[in-house]
Amino acid sequence: MEPFVHLGAHEREWSPLVGKGAASDQAVCYGYATKATREMLPPSLVYANALARKIDEARQHDVHMKWLRPDGRVLVAMNGREVSHVSIFAQHDAQVKVQEIHGGILERIIRPVIGSVEKVKLFVNPAGPFTQGGLGCATGQSGRRVGADLYGGLVPQGNISLCGKDPRHPARAGSYLARFIAKSLVQQGKASQALVKIVYTVGRVDPIIVEATGDNGEDLSEYVKEQFQFSIESIVERFGLSKPLYRGLSSYGQVGRPELPWENVQKTNSSD
Repeated sequence: MEPFVHLGAHEREWSPLVGKGAASDQAVCYGYATKATREMLPPSLVYANALARKIDEARQHDVHMKWLRPDGRVLVAMNGREVSHVSIFAQHDAQVKVQEIHGGILERIIRPVIGSVEKVKLFVNPAGPFTQGGLGCATGQSGRRVGADLYGGLVPQGNISLCGKDPRHPARAGSYLARFIAKSLVQQGKASQALVKIVYTVGRVDPIIVEATGDNGEDLSEYVKEQFQFSIESIVERFGLSKPLYRGLSSYGQVGRPELPWENVQKTNSSD
């Protein structure tokens, strides 16, 4: 018997408005940038992404770490400018011993990224064995956590995941523009750190709220409104979001990577 598959077209009542460039959903989008790191991201997030990359590199290329498997989680906490806690939860083969897991991750992953761990509290697979990973043990997920894709929960964030969203979804397009604006403000010397908020609602072409703050709460909103275009179509065109650039965004976050178009702030004026 052939499996039953039902495919149907779905069209909302406001689809004609969306076709004319209006937002297709509600979305609260935040963008952030700081001079604290080269990536213009919070240091703890930079460390966490570096550790995640190191785990994948070890899994694929390190003959001493072939027991690693694809699933995993990384958390880094800071005390001021110093790393205070590192937690790594890494999937592994069932046959590998606990001592090998702890020793391998410490010496071949944590130390090369963090450096000295004398004052760092380490947690490696603190809940015990982690042999089952992926969707098979995490059913019901509605999307990758937006904190992991953006700023690690260290600044305000919307409640809609970005992965899996159409590039014209306001949560996705708006988040990329908000990051671009925040990074532009820092690179232009308007602030050493900047936070941008953009709010879209269904059926409206332009956002209903645009806010930008710099150092000590300085209001940069009017400057930002004058310099940038906020319609979804203008964002899609600016960053080439219709191009196939999304597969690589499922790991290591969606900000702070130089190959991404919304990280290129050489052109900052909407008329450029």
